[in-house]
Amino acid sequence: MDFGAGPKALHTAMLRKKGFKRVSSHEIWLHFNPEIHDRRAVKKKYDIVMASNVLNVQGAIPEVVSVILQLAWLTRLDGCMICNLPKAPLYPRYLTPAYMAQCLLLGFNTVTTLGKKHAKRNHVWLCTEPMRCMGTPRGVDHNT
Repeated sequence: MDFGAGPKALHTAMLRKKGFKRVSSHEIWLHFNPEIHDRRAVKKKYDIVMASNVLNVQGAIPEVVSVILQLAWLTRLDGCMICNLPKAPLYPRYLTPAYMAQCLLLGFNTVTTLGKKHAKRNHVWLCTEPMRCMGTPRGVDHNT
């Protein structure tokens, strides 16, 4: 699943071009296009959830945590979530890579840093073992 796919869902298109057949894209608000995005994408669970340039554009830490919890609910128990924190744009200015890693642990038991050679401009994490101890985020069907 490409969470926060953007108006053109470029990562979704790239994955489909590489042969992945079942790739869903999710977008909200003005960027949602019914020809590209799946309105029911947040009603399913996925083996792999990707959130590229999503967490860095949230307005405040509570919004970051809310998105992380939704990403955890969308990830199958044996699946993984991959996300990044680019250096720009960065709206919660105090959101450092170390702080982000701690936030990710609110939704996942295991958080691993990937791609250290690109760390000056983009931090990437692989998150596994999503937690299920909290209530279901709005719009997520926990039975699927």
